[in-house]
Amino acid sequence: MSFIGFIPIHVRHNNKLNPRDKVVYSEITANLNEDGICVKNNVHFANVLNCTKTTISASMKNLREGRFISIIIEKAENSHEFIKRYIMPLPYTNISG
Repeated sequence: MSFIGFIPIHVRHNNKLNPRDKVVYSEITANLNEDGICVKNNVHFANVLNCTKTTISASMKNLREGRFISIIIEKAENSHEFIKRYIMPLPYTNISG
C-alpha cells in the first residue's frame, strides 16, 4: 500500500464529480494493494473522511457511473452472501468523440 492518494487530472477537473467524490477517489488510490486493487469497505472510508456510509455509497456510485472506478463484488457460490468487494481505478479514456 502506498498510503499516498492521488487525483489524476481527468478526475480533478471533472465537473460532474463533487469534491467529496474526488477525495473518495484519492482515498481509494491511497489504499491500493500491490495488484492495484482496493478492498476497503464503506465503513473505512466513512471513518477516515468523517461522513456517513450513505455518503460514501453515493460517491462510489458517481465514480463507477463516470467510469473512474470498477467495482467487483464477490459473493458466495449459490448464494447472494457478500464475501468481498474489489475497487479498481480505471485508466483514462477520452470517450467524448
